[in-house]
Amino acid sequence: MTAAISRIIVFTSDMVKVTAFYRDVLALKAIVDPEYPADEWIEFDAGGVRIALHKAGSGGSGTKATCRHKIVFYARYVAKERARLIKKKVKAGPVKTWGKLSVCDFSDPEGNRLQLSNRK
Repeated sequence: MTAAISRIIVFTSDMVKVTAFYRDVLALKAIVDPEYPADEWIEFDAGGVRIALHKAGSGGSGTKATCRHKIVFYARYVAKERARLIKKKVKAGPVKTWGKLSVCDFSDPEGNRLQLSNRK
């Protein structure tokens, strides 16, 4: 059996700020389901997988102290994409390269760990 990721759920206490990050900074297309209020649940098309933001209360799964995930985004040219993020005021770590693999770590406004990688 082959499993495919359909979505990654990111819990957040600030839906407005984190929605703006995924929509405006990462330029992902928002998908709003009319059955759910957009201030509690919104999904983004991330190319083959959806990232869903889910409103969390204080101390919930989305707090910085309990973040246990990393979402990896493909970037053919990691350094170029890193430069674009920095222009958008994102604090991004250095580009690290091992052979043909290049990665760069950064976070969204809630501290959820993200990464750029040139590995598909």
